[in-house]
Amino acid sequence: LYTMPSSTNATSLVFKVYSQGKTILFCGDIEFDQLRYLDKFYKILKSDILIFPHHGSKNGLYPPFMNKVSPRLTIFSCGWNNSFNHPANSVIQYMDLNNLNFHRTDFHGGLTIEE
Repeated sequence: LYTMPSSTNATSLVFKVYSQGKTILFCGDIEFDQLRYLDKFYKILKSDILIFPHHGSKNGLYPPFMNKVSPRLTIFSCGWNNSFNHPANSVIQYMDLNNLNFHRTDFHGGLTIEE
């Protein structure tokens, strides 16, 4: 059973966009507890692109969720020199250790996705 969280971050909208045969999963500011909850929806989580939860916060990393989404590209939407230091070093290390392709808006700027 899922109970309402006390954090407003945890009430972020999570949605998946389908366009021209590709999928993008947007996770807002959800964190560990919500990622664990979403794990039960594993059949619909797989996506080509993942907008990483909570701007790359360490609380946005749940490896079973990442395995189920299995994105070809992960995007960290975060501002340059942000006060939260997102994405977290531990998250970037996880991405590197697992050879996962990612883009950081704080370093790389905006992007256009074309196929």
